[in-house]
Amino acid sequence: MKTFINLRYAIVVAVLLYFPASSSAGTITFETRPAGTTPTDNEELTAPYVDASTIITFGFDANGDLNIDVNARFEKRGTDPTYAYVTDTEDDLDKTGTGEGGEWVLRNPKDSEPNALNLLNNAFLIKYSGTLAASVSGQIWDIDAGEQYNIEAFDAFNTFLFSTLTPVGPGTCCGGPADGLPFTFTFTSSAAPVATIKITQVQGDRAAGFAFDNFSTTPTPEPSSGMLLIGGIIILSLWLRRPIDSGQSSL
Repeated sequence: MKTFINLRYAIVVAVLLYFPASSSAGTITFETRPAGTTPTDNEELTAPYVDASTIITFGFDANGDLNIDVNARFEKRGTDPTYAYVTDTEDDLDKTGTGEGGEWVLRNPKDSEPNALNLLNNAFLIKYSGTLAASVSGQIWDIDAGEQYNIEAFDAFNTFLFSTLTPVGPGTCCGGPADGLPFTFTFTSSAAPVATIKITQVQGDRAAGFAFDNFSTTPTPEPSSGMLLIGGIIILSLWLRRPIDSGQSSL
């Protein structure tokens, strides 16, 4: 009986150890490079971020094939005129009051930079490899002056899953009600894990600055290893509790 009780406790411990790990999520704030060091202003993002077994790559699709062709760039708030977006008092201002945007965002290459592009003819992509996403969320900043974005999710086979439109940016540049504030989108997929997020601008000024921040993902649970462990413990406990044949001859 004592052996069975100990095994029952082992099952409980295995469940507690396994399932929190499968539902953990991290937030990528772009305050650091993937290596953990501080970026420099206008630097290209050339490496993926890694969260446990989930690998996440950010960049731009310039030819419509759902693959990243152009690197995103780090933008330090308040440094470059019109590179990410313009607010009423300072470039790239975070007007949340809580500073949730931090000091850095991701943006598209602009003006005289190599591979300059806008989101009316191109797309911002978030690509997963390794463990894919069960749910995702992120922020597009400073949607004003008539901009609107379409956010789409695709599975590992590039099959469309679902989409959402942002509100049309109210007001005019540099002072409207959405000036310097984030729009947060959230997806949860029950049909299939998310492998790609695609963001395109569907209306508004083609020169409008695009700024992306605070991306988080919840990996899809991978029950195989944890459930095999738990199943093995259950089978072992049942085997140890089996009745013993008292009439069996001994050697």
